[in-house]
Amino acid sequence: PSELEKGAGQRKPIGRFSFAWNADTLRPRIEQLLRNPVDTDVAKQNGIGESNLAKFTNVFICGSICGGTGAGTFLDMAYLVRNVASHISNRSIYIYGMLGLASLFEGIQGDANIKPNCYASLVELDHFMNPFTYQNEYRRFFPAYKNIGPKQWDYSKSAENGPFDFPFLFDKTNSAGF
Repeated sequence: PSELEKGAGQRKPIGRFSFAWNADTLRPRIEQLLRNPVDTDVAKQNGIGESNLAKFTNVFICGSICGGTGAGTFLDMAYLVRNVASHISNRSIYIYGMLGLASLFEGIQGDANIKPNCYASLVELDHFMNPFTYQNEYRRFFPAYKNIGPKQWDYSKSAENGPFDFPFLFDKTNSAGF
């Protein structure tokens, strides 16, 4: 809808709702990208043989966890990628979360929800990255989206691991203050 063309307006539930509403169109695109992570024709043209290609796929999910769109969708996206990969490939997958924190947005106009959204996202990330959570079927992430994939694809199975293998949080300054 035209109301969401510029994002979810720092409203996490709107971002998550938009993801759920569009998950059935996202899944085939993610599947296409995971099936062919490297253009083998280009690799061959550059002298890279199939035996030299990695036996794993790195997926980078980049965004802010302070607004509505990124903060509302980063966990769902990671779990959807993990789920699709588990059904279509024997390759190992490593999911990297490249997540921007609130200090990146200091001083922008209309920033009332930036810090609360960031805090909420960090609490969610901490919760779902904890093995106690994802190893317990009653505490793990459980999405229920419409028409997400073939009926035999149990989307909840992707939640048997944390959302990210390597989450990275980006701040405005480093530990030395630069």
